[in-house]
Amino acid sequence: MKKIIIIILLMPMIVRGQEYFDLGGKVGKFNSGITAQYALGGVQSKNVHPWGFEAFAGRSDVAKGGILFGLYGFKEWEIEDIIAGTPNNLFFKISTGPQFGIYKDYYNPLANMQGVVYYPKQLTTTIGAAASIGLEYIDSTYPVAVGMSCSPWFDITNPGPEFIDFSISVRYQISTLR
Repeated sequence: MKKIIIIILLMPMIVRGQEYFDLGGKVGKFNSGITAQYALGGVQSKNVHPWGFEAFAGRSDVAKGGILFGLYGFKEWEIEDIIAGTPNNLFFKISTGPQFGIYKDYYNPLANMQGVVYYPKQLTTTIGAAASIGLEYIDSTYPVAVGMSCSPWFDITNPGPEFIDFSISVRYQISTLR
């Protein structure tokens, strides 16, 4: 864990050219935690559409709770003001990628011979795919990005009781060239 934190803190020193690094938090109906974004391929204010990678680690409130990790690829497009035809710092963002969950117990309900539903106490791991569609506002004065998204997912191993999350996020741009 210490190595991961050191890598995240040293990332701005590694960043160069048209790349940038953001770090922040995400709060959702089911999944909340820390999110880090490493973008390549463009400075948003110059109307070049960035793409990159986003990592998530946090608590999942699916079933009775667990830990969720994800690594997603993303792409952003700037939404221009229709009347004036100028950029307004609002971006449409899509992302997709794998995720991995660990749930201590009570993940999927089972029924016994009498039809009574119970939750077995057992460690459950999930591996699946997730996507996200959302809007993000990037302040041109302060190095802050605020977003909201809808994130459907599907667990290939041990499909769970939920499949969609709605969330808001706030990220601080540690290394910014926007």
